[in-house]
Amino acid sequence: MIHITRHAAERYCQRIDPSLSTEEAFAELRSHEKAFRAAVDFGCTTVRFGKKARAVLSCEGNVVTVISGWMSRPHDLARRGAF
Repeated sequence: MIHITRHAAERYCQRIDPSLSTEEAFAELRSHEKAFRAAVDFGCTTVRFGKKARAVLSCEGNVVTVISGWMSRPHDLARRGAF
């Protein structure tokens, strides 16, 4: 099972769908668990899901944050200290 952090659910609410509660965001993220698991199995650090979202994965396979499609690439954000 993939662990989804509270931070990731909060960022989903903030960046993707502000109408959702944190619990609803957890449920939405869990619905993409199969894609997250496949990404972890391939050694990916990000995975696109939905039409406008990317999940950032830790090396342990946790979903640590969510960024929207219009944002910079995850490694650019990390370099700037955005998360």
